[in-house]
Amino acid sequence: ALKNKVLRMRSIRKQLKMTKELIGQLEQSLKCPICSHRLRDPKVLPCLHSFCLLPCLTDLSIGEDGRLECPVCREKHTVPKDGVTKFQTNFTLQNLAVLLEVCEEKPDTLRCGNGLDENPAVGRCLQCEVYLCTSCLTLHKKQVATRGHTTVLLEQIKAEGEKTLPHPQNCSLHENEEIKLYCRKCSRAICRDCTLVEHRDHEFAFVKDIAPEIEKRIVNAHGDLVKKESEFQEHISHIDKVLKDTAAQETTNVEKIKALFAGYAKELETQRDKLLSTFKEQVSSKEKQISAEKDKVSLELKKLTSGVQFCQQLLKSGSDVQKAQMDFQVAERLSSLKDVKWDKSAVFLTEWWSEGDSMDAFSHSQMIVSPTGARASSFALEGSSAHCGILGHCQLVIKLKEEAKTPCPLYAEFSVLVQLTAKVGDDGEESVATIPHTIRRTGVGRWVVSYFLKIRGRCDVNVTLRSEHVTGSPLSVDVQKLSVGTYVQRGPSWKWGGQDGNKVGIVVDLDQMRRWVTVRWETCHTNGYRWGADGSYDLQPVEFKK
Repeated sequence: ALKNKVLRMRSIRKQLKMTKELIGQLEQSLKCPICSHRLRDPKVLPCLHSFCLLPCLTDLSIGEDGRLECPVCREKHTVPKDGVTKFQTNFTLQNLAVLLEVCEEKPDTLRCGNGLDENPAVGRCLQCEVYLCTSCLTLHKKQVATRGHTTVLLEQIKAEGEKTLPHPQNCSLHENEEIKLYCRKCSRAICRDCTLVEHRDHEFAFVKDIAPEIEKRIVNAHGDLVKKESEFQEHISHIDKVLKDTAAQETTNVEKIKALFAGYAKELETQRDKLLSTFKEQVSSKEKQISAEKDKVSLELKKLTSGVQFCQQLLKSGSDVQKAQMDFQVAERLSSLKDVKWDKSAVFLTEWWSEGDSMDAFSHSQMIVSPTGARASSFALEGSSAHCGILGHCQLVIKLKEEAKTPCPLYAEFSVLVQLTAKVGDDGEESVATIPHTIRRTGVGRWVVSYFLKIRGRCDVNVTLRSEHVTGSPLSVDVQKLSVGTYVQRGPSWKWGGQDGNKVGIVVDLDQMRRWVTVRWETCHTNGYRWGADGSYDLQPVEFKK
């Protein structure tokens, strides 16, 4: 007897453990996607998503086309003629809801729904869908109207699960007829009356006979869906990995960019200090020059002032004899002072800082961006390896090679830091000089390099990135002197608004001393522009007339 009690206790504990696990699983299965509460009178849409009939499904808006959009998958379904209440009831979930209510082990929750006393329920009628107490359950089995109903005890439901809750279903078209047949042609469960009207002359079979065949089809479809589900889970895993890697790359590249620009900021600060130092030296030198000129002019002014004062005093107080005595001396002195001149051009206001000065200051390191990882082999010069340049201003184009654009590297979106040097040949002698230049990005993977040459003749321009030649370097350049007849357009130092009419002009005169040129534009206007004056270049040559 003791052994039987122990075995019974173990069975009860095992049953309780299974019941708790089952309750947790059921809670998730029975949650409505709209209200997040337990499903009530669940209706299933053609996409197989289920929702509470009231108020969730009835509150969804129906489009003008008579279709309803599933809140889960966004598929649209035609609403039955009599409304959303005619969507198929999900009896499986409905039975699971009953099972969950029974297994929750809350004795005060389930009360008899057939009497006024609300006694604790001990069973349930499957047709009436109501819980019954002991008295009502006995009476339910004896009454003529309900004695044919199927009743089941709650303990039996707990022990055997949803299999104890087979739900007799009546036809939606013939409410008093139970569904027992299956139309093979229409793939629909039907009643006896359906075979006489809607499905007349169709092939049909009893549901209980065709159930294994239907179950086999569902099993096969389920297997296919499981495989497809697994594929999409792999897709999600891949997407999550890409997102994770993207976030990691973002963190890494953010730090790289910060470090990159920190290096350039340091380099710019160094160049700034050099430029300021040079500027202060120039200002100091200019101030000394002006002060010396001022001392010189001040001395001459003193001479003139003393002469003026002497003449005024002689005229005011001197006698005729004294005037006669000083006549020769005064005439000589006034004659010498009268010839004193001041060259205004010796003192002029200097344009202390110009773009040309900045180019000279940044001849080795331009204020441009070149991310870590950019290699010279990824770049090439566009066009011919030999071209002509006009003394003072030339251009070349650097392109990122196509194979380096996929996947597009970070530096395709920035500019590049290149160094230009020239090996100048003249009578067999060669010298190397760093060429001041500026870089302008004109698109993804394309840069225009403007550089200045203050030499004549043939020279090789080396275009290097981190001491490595880009493809096409060195570039052979035949440097020619700017001459009358050269076609030009607005250049890097242009500050003259719309004087050029945004067109091409032709050089008609040169002032080599002042480093200015005169240009006649296509608009027929003629103006003078800087060509090296104060280190500025208002123009740049063009190879042909546009």
